Amino acid sequence: MEKDTILNGIKVIDLSRFLAGPYCTMLLADMGAEVIKVEGAGGDETRIIGPAMSKEDPALFSSLNRNKKSICLDVVLPKGLELLYKLVGNADVFIENYVPGTTRELKIDYECLKKINPKLIYCSISAFGNSGPYMNRPGLDIVIQAMSGIMGISGEPNGRPMRPGFPVIDMSTGSMAAYGILLGLFRKIRTNKGMKVDLSLLDQALALQGPVISMYFSSGKNPPRLGNASPFTLATDFKTKDGRYVAISIGHNGFWKRLKKILNSEILNSDHRFTTLADAFGNMKDLIPICEKKFLEKDGAIWEEMLIKGGIPCSLIKQYDEILNDPQVIHNQVIQELEHPVSEKCKAIKTPLTIDGELMIGEKIDAPLLGEHTSTILKELGYLEDDIEKFKKDKVCPQ
Repeated sequence: MEKDTILNGIKVIDLSRFLAGPYCTMLLADMGAEVIKVEGAGGDETRIIGPAMSKEDPALFSSLNRNKKSICLDVVLPKGLELLYKLVGNADVFIENYVPGTTRELKIDYECLKKINPKLIYCSISAFGNSGPYMNRPGLDIVIQAMSGIMGISGEPNGRPMRPGFPVIDMSTGSMAAYGILLGLFRKIRTNKGMKVDLSLLDQALALQGPVISMYFSSGKNPPRLGNASPFTLATDFKTKDGRYVAISIGHNGFWKRLKKILNSEILNSDHRFTTLADAFGNMKDLIPICEKKFLEKDGAIWEEMLIKGGIPCSLIKQYDEILNDPQVIHNQVIQELEHPVSEKCKAIKTPLTIDGELMIGEKIDAPLLGEHTSTILKELGYLEDDIEKFKKDKVCPQ
């Protein structure tokens, strides 16, 4: 009996590549949608980028494409386009992240596909938007971080601009795309109509910075780079005796009083510059050296234990070998073992949703091999084995 998942029965045709689009459709697949990943002869570029757990299991591709089916299809060829149209005619969602204008050239833009399927939810992800002066410029995560101001406000005050150590714009845009598609499906239920969902990496990057950009709106000044400090509250990290760093966040006076008690510093407890959190925040240049000196008195683990016992939000700054073995991470079942078509097992990070006590990670099937489901999908469209062999021979279906 087929598992009754939230998006069971929803069919998604996925022509996206790299990170944002594939992450979006993986979220939908984890919620039960049937996601058909349409790939050209070489496949998604992430199949060959970065380290691999095995030849058939590239780590980056696997982290973004679990629970999907793969059909190898050259949509530039007339027959390939015809096959894609047949897939779209029976689909609920279509997603692409081509440079704007390309879909029109390929005859797979929204205006074209909605004639085939008026109820289609069409999602388009671009770097800068589907119109405007930059619409034809390519742009990946670091480029958008640089342009949008994220790198401008990240890094040490006197150091070079920095980006976060993971593709935050791609991943968050993928999440927002899934949100937009779900809105489209909800609207379809209410009105029986399809719609187009447009997102750009640039817009997403600016939206994420709303709280910081509001400071610019109010002051007219560019916020300075603060390292790991926060412009809103007392939040930063400190080096400890054994060389480890502990991060803390002091959001109200209650936390500030507790921290002063734990640090047991005479100057913090007696000097009027540090009486309240607001006082301390206004005198950060004087406060930080005092705290830095105190934190160097004990090892990181000791400080973490003391701070947790005192009710202070805190953590040692951890690497993956620590956090992935952390008891809370294990309890939350964040790491899941997936079945793989070639390898015995592989590990993955689950979608961060638990609904009615059920983890959202779909059927626990790892990313597909290139063209793994080509024959199966074509048979479902009514084609015979001889037809499929001819498609492969003519390079309509290269794999």
